Amino acid sequence: METLKSILVEAKIPLDNRLHLFTKNEGGGTQTTGPHKVKLIDSKIIKGSDFMTGKEKPRVRLSLEENGEPKQYDFDLKDSNGDVHYLVQRLAAIPEGSEIILEGKSQGGRSFTDVQSVNGDSASTTKDDIPVIDEDEVPPAKKTTEEKTETEETNEEEIDVSKIDFK
Repeated sequence: METLKSILVEAKIPLDNRLHLFTKNEGGGTQTTGPHKVKLIDSKIIKGSDFMTGKEKPRVRLSLEENGEPKQYDFDLKDSNGDVHYLVQRLAAIPEGSEIILEGKSQGGRSFTDVQSVNGDSASTTKDDIPVIDEDEVPPAKKTTEEKTETEETNEEEIDVSKIDFK
């Protein structure tokens, strides 16, 4: 596999270093990829855009390490109600350098991300406490010229948190 990675580097094709907690099924819906033991390296707020409206919005980018390889995981800073996303609240209490387990989970057609410390303490609470996305209501991902597979585009530019409007 190292040979294939070096080919991509030489061809200036970026490696997909995103952490995928779900994969899309051909017939619709998603499938979890199971638990991922990762090390928290860093977090920052980046510019993203809403895939339905195209409007700019803040997103959180986690820099992680899984099996010695760098990974990143992006999610919205705010939920659909405009409140701080539950993952921000869960992860804020975990120091950088800590190892955690991230796992995509589904309950009744709704998906969420579970966060657990490596020693087994769950940082998630009940399913009623977790904002979720109903798979039937999510429109298909918007493709760009680079054929992005994420449902939202992101920009590497970091955002000053003090300029974000919170309720």
